[in-house]
Amino acid sequence: MSGARASLPYRAAAIRRVFLGLLAANVAVVAATVVIGVRTESLTVLGDAVHSPVDALNNPFSMIRVEPCC
Repeated sequence: MSGARASLPYRAAAIRRVFLGLLAANVAVVAATVVIGVRTESLTVLGDAVHSPVDALNNPFSMIRVEPCC
């Protein structure tokens, strides 16, 4: 049982790394969507650019509570 507990901090760190990667990807998507929407003057793409930051904001909230459960 103690071997399983030793790997829990490593698992939490790995989960944080994944969420940081997702945050970086979401920020890149927001930036690309804004640039493409402005250049093409597409309201649909700009509308998606307004929606995309919500996905980026979910990642920091997910990282706040990453800790071993048991």
